[in-house]
Amino acid sequence: MYVAPDSAFSLLSAIPHQEQFPEEVAARYALLLTRAADKSGHSLLSYDSLLNIALHHYATDSKEYAWALLYKGCLEDEVNHSDEAIHHLQQALLILEKHPEERETKRISLGLLGDLYYQHKHYDECLKVQHTMLSYSTSLRDSAMTYKDIGSAFAMMGKQDSAFYYNRLALNCAQEEGDSSLIANYQHSMALTHHLFGNPDSALHYAQSALASAPTSEPKGRFHYSLGSLLDELDGSPDSIQSHMEQASTDTTYEGRFLTSLILSDLAEQQGDYPTAIDHLYDYIDHLDSLYTAERSVDVQQLIYEYDTKLQLQKAEAQARERRIQIIGAALLVIGLLSICYLIYYDKKKQQTLQAQQQLAQAEAKISTLKMALTDRNKALEELRLNTLHMARMRFAQTEIYHKVVQLAQKEEGEQVLPVLSHTDRGKLSQEVFNLFSDYIREQQEENPTLTDNDLLYLCLQESNLSNRAIAIGMGYSDLSGVRQIKKRVKDKLKKST
Repeated sequence: MYVAPDSAFSLLSAIPHQEQFPEEVAARYALLLTRAADKSGHSLLSYDSLLNIALHHYATDSKEYAWALLYKGCLEDEVNHSDEAIHHLQQALLILEKHPEERETKRISLGLLGDLYYQHKHYDECLKVQHTMLSYSTSLRDSAMTYKDIGSAFAMMGKQDSAFYYNRLALNCAQEEGDSSLIANYQHSMALTHHLFGNPDSALHYAQSALASAPTSEPKGRFHYSLGSLLDELDGSPDSIQSHMEQASTDTTYEGRFLTSLILSDLAEQQGDYPTAIDHLYDYIDHLDSLYTAERSVDVQQLIYEYDTKLQLQKAEAQARERRIQIIGAALLVIGLLSICYLIYYDKKKQQTLQAQQQLAQAEAKISTLKMALTDRNKALEELRLNTLHMARMRFAQTEIYHKVVQLAQKEEGEQVLPVLSHTDRGKLSQEVFNLFSDYIREQQEENPTLTDNDLLYLCLQESNLSNRAIAIGMGYSDLSGVRQIKKRVKDKLKKST
C-alpha cells in the first residue's frame, strides 16, 4: 500500500463481486480500496457508496471510522463541497485524539484541513493547524513543507517579517536535507514572497538561484516564467525575457505556461512584428477557452455526482414510503409504535430536506461562478478585438496608398472640387483595406449582411481616422456630398440591424 500503491489499487480493483461480501469484509475492502485509489492519484467520486458502507459498519470512535471520514473529506473536496470536507476532517481529528498511534493518518488529515482553511482565507485557523503539524513531521522534508505553508499564510495576511522567517526556515531545512529539487522549489517560493512585498531585485536573485539549483531532469517552466516576468518588470534585456518565456511556454507540465503569450505578444509589438503579436494574443485566447472548457468538464463531473446523489435520495424516499405503509398497517395493532416510528421518519425527512436545500444553494453558487467566468472571457475577447483593430490601423497607416490619400487631402484643402484617385489606385486602396481589416469586415458582415463592399470600405476608412476629404478622395468622389450620402446609408442599415 505505501511502497507500491498502484499495484495495490490494481489488485484490489480486480477482486470480483464485492457486493456479495459480508458487511465486515465489505467495510474493510472499502477502506483499503479508497486508500489505494487516493495514494495512486485516482478520483474518489466512484467510491462514495463504499465509504458509506464503512461509515455504517465501524463504531464512531474507532480509528477505521476516522479513516473513512478522512477519505470522505477528500471526496467532498474533489467536488468542491468545502464545508462538508472541513466537517468530515474535523470529526476525524477529534476521533484520532483517542488514537495517538495513528500519527500518519492525523498528519494527512491536518495537511488537508490546513489547505482547505488556506483556500478559504481562514489564515488564523490555517496557522494553528500547520503549527500542530510540525509535531507530526518525521523528516526534514516534512518540516520544510510545513514551514513553507506557514510562510505562505503569513504572506497572505501581509505579515512580511513572519513570511520571510518561515520561508527561510523551509529553505534551510531543504539545504540541510541536501535535496536539490526541494532547494530550487523553496528558492522559488522566496522569490515569489519578495515579489509580493515589492522587492523585485531580491526576487530576481532568488529566481536565478532557483533555476540554477533545479535538477536537470526537473521541469523548469515555472522557474523560467518567474525569471522572465521579473526581468520584464525590471526592463531587462528583451532577448533574455523572450528566451525565458519561450522555454516556459514549451514546458507542458507548467499549467501557467499560457501566461507567457501576453509577454511574448508585447515583445513582438515592441519590435514592430504585429502578425506575431496577434498570433500570441490568439494563443492566449485559445488557452483561456481551453481553461473554460476544462472548468465545464469539471462542472459536468460534479453534475453527474449530484445526479447520482439525487437518485440515491429518490431510492431512500421510495424505501421510506414502503416503510410508512408497513407502519400504517401496524398502527391498527400498536398505536404507540406508530407514533415513535412517525417521529423517527419525520426527523429523517427533515434532515434530507435540509441536505437537499444545501445542495441547491451550492449549485446556485456554482452557476454564479460560471457566469462570472463567462463575463471575464467576453472581456478578454473584446480586448483582443480592439487590439486587432488597432494593429490594422497602424499597418494601414504605413502603406503607400494611405500616405498618397492623406497628401492629396492636405494639398487640396479648401478646394470644392476634389482630385479623384485613378481606377488603379482605388483598386489598390480597396485591396489593402480588405486585407488588413479582414477581421473587422467579417465582424460587420456577421452583424449586418446587407452591407455592400462600398459600405464596408467606408467603415474601414472611417475606423482609420481619415478626414471626410481623404475618405472622399479614396472612394473616388469629387466632392463631400458623396461621403455624406454613403454615411447616411450605412447609418440607416446599422440602425435596422440593432
